[in-house]
Amino acid sequence: MRNPTPLAHQVESQFSWDYRQFERALSEARQAVALNQNDPAGHLAMAWALIFAGSADAAIASTETAMRLDPNFPGSPLFALGTAQLMLAHYDEAQTTLQRALAFTPENFGILVPLSIAYARTGQQEEAEAALQKHHSFSIFALPKIERYMSWWPFKREVDIRLFGGGLVKAGLCCEDQFEAYIGNLRQGGTLE
Repeated sequence: MRNPTPLAHQVESQFSWDYRQFERALSEARQAVALNQNDPAGHLAMAWALIFAGSADAAIASTETAMRLDPNFPGSPLFALGTAQLMLAHYDEAQTTLQRALAFTPENFGILVPLSIAYARTGQQEEAEAALQKHHSFSIFALPKIERYMSWWPFKREVDIRLFGGGLVKAGLCCEDQFEAYIGNLRQGGTLE
């Protein structure tokens, strides 16, 4: 990080939200965008940092900018956009957007996680369970445990954790007791807002 590139800031942003350092994630994403405002990946890094920090509404503009800058490869921005829509409880929109993202990038099995939640939240239980099962079959790391899934989706605010994790419970990942134990562990660790 002596002479950081936009890519270095994008990677640092992701590492930061992975470790629940949300302000740093946002700062790094801002620096990536400031160094190259025409890099769609910088705007995508900003979108994910905003989603995890609890500003899904602001993330939508970042995803739209990323898609405008690179209209030929919309899969990753659509993934972020669909996740932002999900976190805003726009479940039907999220479902449509995430299906489009999956059509563009079928190898990105991570899309199946928020898509399963969108299905569950719109009462499509069979589709929710099938999407989650498909995710399990693609990922050697996908243990059917709420802690494992939520470690990949490190939201800052309890309301977001409840929306996303509760959607995983509804999609059939685990039971409510395990999810509440996970929330309790976050509270004890002092990392919940």
